[in-house]
Amino acid sequence: MTNTSKCGLCTANIFTDAELSYQEIQAQAQKEQNGNYPQIIELAMHTDANAYMHDLFDAIAIACEYTLGDDSLKWLITTFKIASLNAGYTSCMVRKAMTYDSYNWLHEIQSQQDPFSDGQIARISATAKIILKKLSDDAFPDELKKAHEIQDCHQTSLAFTSQQNTNNGWYHIASVSDDKGEVRDHSTLIAPRLTKYHATRLTKAINRCLGLTPLDASMTVTSAAWAREAETA
Repeated sequence: MTNTSKCGLCTANIFTDAELSYQEIQAQAQKEQNGNYPQIIELAMHTDANAYMHDLFDAIAIACEYTLGDDSLKWLITTFKIASLNAGYTSCMVRKAMTYDSYNWLHEIQSQQDPFSDGQIARISATAKIILKKLSDDAFPDELKKAHEIQDCHQTSLAFTSQQNTNNGWYHIASVSDDKGEVRDHSTLIAPRLTKYHATRLTKAINRCLGLTPLDASMTVTSAAWAREAETA
């Protein structure tokens, strides 16, 4: 069930109010060593299919962009096949964002023995980026608009990141630039998120919307941190 009013802060309209449960599942998945991934996928799809599929295609896009290795990409495509056979996929926004041909094609190449060709990786990447854009536009329309307005007020390129508020545990959305390292909290314009995963999903969507790859954004955030350290040294 979609919840847009809980705490008066969560405004995304495709993610559920099960973020804390989903965060626990993600933490469990990171701890697994050759563990029961099908069970984790089943649990994640049942808890929040939209969030899981969004994060999965984000990982697929990154794997294509930075050529993390054919094994990693094949594992992610296999994960998609398992997840897309789950009952939760029927009403998932990814199903609505993906063409019938792309769905069948990803299922077909999942079982091929040869490494993915450059052409196949390019098609996987294009499919993932189209899906991510549709999901982000649907989930965060107001947030993306605000981020563009914030960027328009600055001459230097901004990268968006999240920072946890130690008083209440919520994650505030902030922007940084690598010239002075200044961190600008935008919680009055972009609502904080309950979990790190939700906040990261949002900041990645904003950065992509502004034309930044995950690596570009990470480098800007890191450079800004170095600039702050140099300022206080």
